[in-house]
Amino acid sequence: MNNTSVTFKAYSDGLQGLKKQFGLTVDEVGDISRVKYIISYSGGRDSQALISLLLDVFKIEPYEICVAFCDTGWEHSKTYNHVKYIMDNLHLIGCITAVISSSKNVPDLIREVGMFPSGAARFCTEQLKIYPSMRYVASVA
Repeated sequence: MNNTSVTFKAYSDGLQGLKKQFGLTVDEVGDISRVKYIISYSGGRDSQALISLLLDVFKIEPYEICVAFCDTGWEHSKTYNHVKYIMDNLHLIGCITAVISSSKNVPDLIREVGMFPSGAARFCTEQLKIYPSMRYVASVA
């Protein structure tokens, strides 16, 4: 993710070990220390509505919000373009943004499990979004 502001890896010695242990890569933009809310952002309208709700209805300060996108490496290019646009603009108003990536990828998971993901077999969502998100939250809590 290219931002005009300074991008940094938010690793202290303890966090670096935790993130390395779980194969988690996180690029954060901003000061995570004041964040009270972490929003998992998919690029869809529901997560975008939640961000608007926090900012516009509940009047949460932007610096208290971290918007985190889990990059599966398998999204459509239009999704990546939209997510980058939204996250760049959220950063400009003061929100913290994070892109979370797992060391696993979709083709490897398909080979490992021996089937394609589906609504009933959500192993990609679990391995590439849910678990990395949980690890990220634990690492910054």
